[in-house]
Amino acid sequence: MSSVVSFIKQPKDFEYFALSSLEGASKILLAYGEDAHILAGGTDVVPNMKRGHLSPKSIVNIKRIPNLSYMYIEDSILKIGALTTIEDIRKSSLIRDNYQALHMASEVMGTQNIRNVATIAGNVCRASPASDMISPLMALEADLKIFGPNGWRIIPLEDFLIGPEKTQLGIGEIVTEIRVTKQPTKQAFLKSKRVSHDLAKINICAVFDYAENRCSNIRITIGSAAPKVVRVKRTEEFLESKELRDEVIEEAGRIAQTEISPITDVRSTSDYRRKMGKVLLKRVIKTALERGVAL
Repeated sequence: MSSVVSFIKQPKDFEYFALSSLEGASKILLAYGEDAHILAGGTDVVPNMKRGHLSPKSIVNIKRIPNLSYMYIEDSILKIGALTTIEDIRKSSLIRDNYQALHMASEVMGTQNIRNVATIAGNVCRASPASDMISPLMALEADLKIFGPNGWRIIPLEDFLIGPEKTQLGIGEIVTEIRVTKQPTKQAFLKSKRVSHDLAKINICAVFDYAENRCSNIRITIGSAAPKVVRVKRTEEFLESKELRDEVIEEAGRIAQTEISPITDVRSTSDYRRKMGKVLLKRVIKTALERGVAL
């Protein structure tokens, strides 16, 4: 006789709140403290509750809060509302034409069913080292606009992330907007994965300007190669102001290998990730050189 082991568990009892204002949601989150969890898209929260990995005493649904789904450019800053879905980003001509790295990441994140409900702020706040959206957002020097008990604040995404599933988000705080402050002329994002909808074995984003055969303002981020998505700053310093010849890109790949600290897990080995980091860096720079944005 064979048996089937189920990994679905009955979630523990919890209180459910569906608020229509930031102030109301913040008060509930503050009252419950670490026992409260925000529900936006729910693509991580719901499965983790079913598996018994997450047992909050309260769920605060923020999907009814108005005016948190949008994309527009104001004063040269791209503003994306927290509840904007990944599919919204993928279909946006504004993103496709001007923020190609972000568009490329949205095309390869999960399945369409996931993209239809997953929100940009939810993906960022999950703080996964393998996040496809964090890599381009960090490379584009995104900031997060946050509302909480003490009012509003803005924090750079790079500072917001602490480690795996750990952020600087305080108790009672809610990310309301992602603000992209850079628009480089050359951008690309690439990802190595097992199957089309899988999390990244490793991903990489490169953004820079290129004029008169010289690279400037370069930012390179790598995901799934450290406890959080990281910028490889020594590699950036090496490439700054250089002509991106094959031998220069080759050396940049070697430097990047020394700046990451990948682990071995169910998706890949540390050795593969380190070697693929060099390979993807060369590919992403060459891909970016072949592309341009509509300024």
